[in-house]
Amino acid sequence: MGTLEPMPTATWMLGDTVSGEVGLFLSSRAAEAIGGLESLPAGLSLRLHVLAGDAPVPPRAMDGLVAAVIELEGGRSSSLARLAATVRAHPGVPVIAALATADIGAIKTALREGADDVVHLPFSAEEIERAVLEIVARRSETADQKLAPAIAVVRSTGGCGATTVATNLAAALGQAGEQGRADRPLLVDLDVQFGDGAAYLGVEPTGSIVDLVRSTERIDAELVASIATPLDSFSVIAAPSSVTPFDAIELDSLLQVIRRLRGSCDAMIVELPANWSNWSLSLVSQADLILVVVELSVRSIAHARRTLDLFDAIGLPRHQVRLVVNKAEKRFFATLRSEDVEATLGVPVIGSLPADDSAVAPAQQNGEPVLAFAPRSKFAKAMTNLAAAVRSALPEGR
Repeated sequence: MGTLEPMPTATWMLGDTVSGEVGLFLSSRAAEAIGGLESLPAGLSLRLHVLAGDAPVPPRAMDGLVAAVIELEGGRSSSLARLAATVRAHPGVPVIAALATADIGAIKTALREGADDVVHLPFSAEEIERAVLEIVARRSETADQKLAPAIAVVRSTGGCGATTVATNLAAALGQAGEQGRADRPLLVDLDVQFGDGAAYLGVEPTGSIVDLVRSTERIDAELVASIATPLDSFSVIAAPSSVTPFDAIELDSLLQVIRRLRGSCDAMIVELPANWSNWSLSLVSQADLILVVVELSVRSIAHARRTLDLFDAIGLPRHQVRLVVNKAEKRFFATLRSEDVEATLGVPVIGSLPADDSAVAPAQQNGEPVLAFAPRSKFAKAMTNLAAAVRSALPEGR
C-alpha cells in the first residue's frame, strides 16, 4: 500500500542524550495491536507508517529518524528483502526488526541482514525505548572502540581435541606473525559444564567467565584482570569449576561481556560447549571465523555434518566456516584423508594436525602449550601453520 498514517502524539521520554523520532513501519494488523501507545507523555515521538508486507519503506520517511522499527513477516521473502534494502540504503539509522513469533531462525536472519535488534509483536513503548537506548549506546561504543576478531572453536564430537586446538591456537597466535608483530590473544572457555582449558594450561583461575556474566553492572578493566590469567603469549578466562546449567547464562549479559573483552585484546578464541543453546548459537553467529574440529572417522564427520546443517538452518554463511582435522595420521592405506573430509562436507580444511602422542599428551600433563613444551614437534609446526592460515582468513588479513 505505502500509505502513511501518523500516530497522533505518541511520545515518551527516552533520556537526556537521545531525542528525535522513531518510525514504526508495520502492517495494519500489527498497528492495531499497539494502538495504546498514543497515551504516552511528551518526549521522543513515534510515527506510525502502515505498509503492506511487500511495500518498500518510503525513503523520505527515514529522514531524520533516531531509529526505525520494521515488521518482518515470517515466510515472506519480500518482507525480508524490504528490511535488507532499508538497512543498506540508510546505514546511519538503527533498524529494529519486529516479529510476530519468537522463531530463532527468523531472529538470526534479521540480525544477519543488518537489523540492530529484534522485538516481538505486540510490543510496548518501554520495549522500544530500551532497545533504542541500547542500540544508540552500542553504536556509540563501537565508533570509539575497535573490536578484536573472534574465532569460535566448535567440536564435532566429544574427544575430537577441540580444547587442544583452542589452547594451542591461542599460544600460536600470540607468537610473532609474519611481519614480526605479536598479538595478545584472549582464550575464553565457554564450555561451562566440562571446560578443561585451564587444566590443560596448568592454570589455577581465581574466577571464570560466569563470574563476569553475573557482574555486568560493575564489569571494568580491574575485574577482568582479576579473572583473566596471563600466560607467556596470551591470556585465558577459564570455565567455571562446577557445572553451570545452560539456562543460567543470560544472553544479553554474555554478549555485553564478550563485546567488552573483544575491545581489550588483539584476538579472541572462544571454545564453545558440545551442546547447543540460544546463547551459544548467538555467539557463533557473531564470530568472524568458525573452526569445526573433526577427526578422520565416520562418526566425527557425520556429527560435523549435523553441525553444518544447524548453521545452515540459522542462516550462518558457510564462508565463515573452516574445518580443522585433528589427530590426522599419514598412512599409505588410510581409509579417510583430509581431502575426503573437505569434499564430503563442502567446507575448506584450513589446517591438519598430526596425532603426535609424544608431544601433545606430555605437554598437557605438564600444563603447557605444545609450542612451549615441544616447539620442534610435528604438532607444534602444524599448529604454527594453522595460526598463519587463521590470520589470513580473518577480516583485513589479521
